[in-house]
Amino acid sequence: TSTAISNKKGYMVFVRGDRSVTTVNGSAVPTVLRAKGTLYTTGADLPPSTTVLANKYETIGNPYASAIDFLTINKPPAAQVDDAFYVWDPLRYGLWGYGAFQTISSSNGYKPIPGGTANYTTGVTKTRIESGQAFAVHATGPSSGGSISFTETAKLSGSQTVFRQPSQRLQDRQFINCSLYGISSTFMYLADANVVAIDEQFDASYDHDDALKMPNPGENFGIRIDTATVALEARKPVQASDTVHYWLTNLRRQQYQFRFFPEKMEQVNHAAFLYDRFRQLYIPVSLTDSTQVDFEVNDQPGSSAPNRFILVFKPVQTVPVTFTGISATRKDSRHAELMFAVENE
Repeated sequence: TSTAISNKKGYMVFVRGDRSVTTVNGSAVPTVLRAKGTLYTTGADLPPSTTVLANKYETIGNPYASAIDFLTINKPPAAQVDDAFYVWDPLRYGLWGYGAFQTISSSNGYKPIPGGTANYTTGVTKTRIESGQAFAVHATGPSSGGSISFTETAKLSGSQTVFRQPSQRLQDRQFINCSLYGISSTFMYLADANVVAIDEQFDASYDHDDALKMPNPGENFGIRIDTATVALEARKPVQASDTVHYWLTNLRRQQYQFRFFPEKMEQVNHAAFLYDRFRQLYIPVSLTDSTQVDFEVNDQPGSSAPNRFILVFKPVQTVPVTFTGISATRKDSRHAELMFAVENE
């Protein structure tokens, strides 16, 4: 064709076999893809740069015949091009079982959202981009945008992993991780996830520290900030009446489960509750341990409303207790059993 193999953009390619597969319902067969030609190196043979426009996504193909590290490519400051990238993970279930996007952001230490596969392990930093793999970036803000380019220093050899150590600020940062699991008639699968990152340096409004949500063909579980839907919300420390506005789309009529995993939230003097607008129900969410919440999507429109769930915070208060009865029974020389009753708990 007229399109050069060295085209710098990223493409979604679904390979079903060699040229013997000519029909939509034909059986897939094994095949081998090869590319050959001049390698990008140094001097006049540098790979092309890519311009990212303000408030736009841009796809970029890894130009080298080796893996690269996102941390060592030539990228403008985060205020111009977000310090996050997006990759397609074929091991995620997605709509047809062929994959979905992973979001990888500096705001949570480049830990994949949602993770959960052999390619992108939950809670493990991943900044490696393989040879032949493309990724997407985004520029947030009306005056943002910039150019991304590559040099030899971005390359990684073999299976080596080169990660920068997290800063002390990142080690002290608080997180609320929430995963969405689908429960079909035969199995449970990780559908999507999002993260709330909490730090004094973050802003309450949508900006480049928030990682925009890349829409999947299957279920999408994001967070709404103003008119933007993000996979990671970067916000200031929790205050009374703060709210996380969850945003769910493309849900199937079946059972689902939320799994909450807080990190370093022990010192927060607030209680968290998941409010279900459809059932008009407040469900406590632990900030010191994991919490699981089951819900169903059915024929009723409210059950699949995008804004069905919000996470709200309320001050922790000690309520007065009125005792209505108390007694003690001696069990042995060192133990007694105490029985008591109260009007309310």
